[in-house]
Amino acid sequence: MPYESRTRRRLRVAGRYARSVAHPRSYPTVGVIPAYWWDGHPNFGDALTPWLLRPRGVLPFLTAPSQSHMVGVGSILEHLPDDYEGTIWGTGLMYDAAFSLPKARVLAVRGALTRDRIDAPADVTLGDPGLLAADVVRRRDVRYELGFLPHSNHFPSPQTRDLRSREDSRIHFIDVRRSPDFVVREISRCRHVLSTSLHGLVVADSFGIPAAWASLEPELMGSTYKFHDHESVVTPGWSRQIEVAVGDSVESITGRTRPADRDSVRASVEGLRASVTQLPVTRAFAPVAWWHR
Repeated sequence: MPYESRTRRRLRVAGRYARSVAHPRSYPTVGVIPAYWWDGHPNFGDALTPWLLRPRGVLPFLTAPSQSHMVGVGSILEHLPDDYEGTIWGTGLMYDAAFSLPKARVLAVRGALTRDRIDAPADVTLGDPGLLAADVVRRRDVRYELGFLPHSNHFPSPQTRDLRSREDSRIHFIDVRRSPDFVVREISRCRHVLSTSLHGLVVADSFGIPAAWASLEPELMGSTYKFHDHESVVTPGWSRQIEVAVGDSVESITGRTRPADRDSVRASVEGLRASVTQLPVTRAFAPVAWWHR
C-alpha cells in the first residue's frame, strides 16, 4: 500500500492522535491547530512538527496549505499561497529566491537566509524547530562512533553503498524513513554524525554532537541552500560541509566533524520554546480533539 494512499494517511492521523491523547500534557485539554507539513513520502524530518509539539500539549492536524493556521518544519514556504495569513513556525524556503508572504504572521524561520528572502523582521526568532529534539529525547549512552544518515535519494550513491557495506560496528546507518522517535533516539547514541539529510544535522546540533554534512549525487532540490540556512544560525560564518569519497576511513570522517556553536544553539532553542506559547491554538478536551483532526 503506497505511503501517500488515503488509507495509509488515515492510519498516520489515527496514530498521531492516539499518541497525543495518551500524553500527560494533553489533559485536561489539548491545544488544537490546523497545520501544514509535507507528508508526501516517509521522512522523519518532515514529520517533526507533530512529534515536537505533542509533548507541549499541542495537537496539530494536517491540512492543505491554504487551510492551515500554521506551517511547521520543512522547506515548504513555497507551498503557501501569496495571501497566506497563517503563522510561520521555523519553516524554511527550498530555493534561494525571494518569496513574498506579506500577510503571514512570522513567529520563527529556519535561518537568516530565509528571513531575508521573505523580508521577515530582523528580530524574528531564527532556528529549525528540530533543535528542540533534545527537549523530547534524553541523550543515551554512546554506542556508535559514527552515525550516518543519508538522504533517501542518496541510498544508491557509491559513498552510501560503501559505508553501509563495511563490517564495521563503529558505523551506524540510520534510516531517515523511520519515525522521528526512532531516528532521534538513534542519533542520540552516536559520538559523531555524518548526514546528507538536513534534519540529521539539525538533530545532532540539538544534542551538541559533532557533525558534518555532505552533498552527494543526485543533487537535492534546492541544492545546499537549506543547509546553509540552518548553519547561518548555529555556525554563523563557517560551515561543516565536507567531501566524502569511497574508501574514506571512519577516522577521516569523524576528524572533520564539529559541534555547532553552543551559545548560538541555546539562543535559538530559547526563542523557539517561547514561540510555541504564541501558536494560535484552540483549547479542546482531548477526546473532542479527535473530531478536529
